[in-house]
Amino acid sequence: MQNQVKTIDVDAINMSGKKGVCTEYVMYHKLRRKYIVPIEKDINNISKEISKRKHFSENYYNNKAKILALFSYIKSSFDLYDVKKLLSKDVSNLEFISNAYEIRIRNYQGVDEGLWDKP
Repeated sequence: MQNQVKTIDVDAINMSGKKGVCTEYVMYHKLRRKYIVPIEKDINNISKEISKRKHFSENYYNNKAKILALFSYIKSSFDLYDVKKLLSKDVSNLEFISNAYEIRIRNYQGVDEGLWDKP
C-alpha cells in the first residue's frame, strides 16, 4: 500500500465545467516545476533581489508575502493563455516573477475596465 501510484482525479477536474482543464493542469505543473518550486526553495534570497524591481518594496518580508500570494493567484486565476505566455520564453526567476505580476495587473485592470465580466 505504500507504493501506490498517484493519479489525477479526472472526474473531479471535469466537474468544474470548463473545457481543457486537463491541459491547464499539465501546463500549470510544468510552470510549477520550472519556476515556482525553485523560487519557493530560495524565497529569502529572491525576495531580497527583487526589492530593486518595479512593483516591489524594499521590505524583504513584504516581498516574500507578495511573491507567495502571486503563486496562489497563478494557481487559482491564470488561464491557459497566461500560463502558455509565461512558459513561452526561458527567463530567470526574477523575470518570471515580474512577468507574472504584470499579467496579474493586466487581468485585474481588464476586470475593472469592464473588458471581462466580474465574477
